[in-house]
Amino acid sequence: MFENREEAAKLLSKKIDFDFDIVAGILRGGFIIAYVIAKEKNKKAIPIISRKLRVPFEKELAFGAICEDVIVLNEEIIKELKLEKEEIEEEIENQKKVIEGMKKIFGNEFTKIKNKKVLIVDDGIATGATVKAAAKYMKRNNEVIIATPIIAYDTYLEISKEFKVIALEIPKFMPAIGMFYKDFREVKNEEILELIKKL
Repeated sequence: MFENREEAAKLLSKKIDFDFDIVAGILRGGFIIAYVIAKEKNKKAIPIISRKLRVPFEKELAFGAICEDVIVLNEEIIKELKLEKEEIEEEIENQKKVIEGMKKIFGNEFTKIKNKKVLIVDDGIATGATVKAAAKYMKRNNEVIIATPIIAYDTYLEISKEFKVIALEIPKFMPAIGMFYKDFREVKNEEILELIKKL
């Protein structure tokens, strides 16, 4: 178990034994990881916006994710919950609006990165939808490697087919990312903006 995101990031940084150009942290918790790694490795850190597509009647459950025009869908969940095409499209439009709003706060530098070796990080990966969307988007113009303190075993096997994945823990049983942190508090916008100023 990790004390907090900062401790997890320092441990993860020690496992990154290769060079890269930029570390991109998935907002919000992933940017804490990116900031610490950037400081440890003397690299540039940027936030990347990738959003879960949430089931309308079960907001904690995601049926996919979106990063710019890259949409990753979990067909199993869609079929199991009998989600209608209209429900899917409505949530995609909702999240596009949220992303545009977040860009006004955090900027959109991640959309301008080209021909770089990019390390995409998050504070934990369960189903992997948000990191897959972000990685697929960044892969268009860059070399991409994924790093995280913790990733579910099945997700690790799936994502590893397409991307190199660095992780500290790969549990077979992972009901929630927060279970692996003593302190897994919600990260506020102000905290991210303060870290961006320090870079």
